[in-house]
Amino acid sequence: GNGFKFNGFEVRVSVPLWFAVNQAPKVTMARANLRSGQLQRTQDVLSLKLEAEQTWHSFENAQAQIKAYNQTVYLESIQLLNLTREAYRVGEIPLLNLLEAQRTYLTSQERYLAALLDYYTYVIQLEKFLQTDLIYEKS
Repeated sequence: GNGFKFNGFEVRVSVPLWFAVNQAPKVTMARANLRSGQLQRTQDVLSLKLEAEQTWHSFENAQAQIKAYNQTVYLESIQLLNLTREAYRVGEIPLLNLLEAQRTYLTSQERYLAALLDYYTYVIQLEKFLQTDLIYEKS
């Protein structure tokens, strides 16, 4: 040689040419799985938002029914029942009219109790979303 002393070593790495070809479908599949997971999460969030919105509107409707009953229907149904009882007592109306007035009063009470049941059901559902206690205050 030319007077230099060369010492060294050689490392050889063998990469098959088909490596990239085999990995491309796996990478595409992994990206598709990731996107599918993201879409599923978005769908779940939107479903929860829809459920919360429907529960809120149902809650408001039940609350409005209860307030309307407390402000008008209750007083009017009591007044109708009392006047009908008095009219029957003095003999101005037949028993059938008294029974009809009692049926009307009981029907309004039944609707009120159904509205209360709906109200408290929606309160419980809202508490799940709000993570706080909601209390109905009768006014």
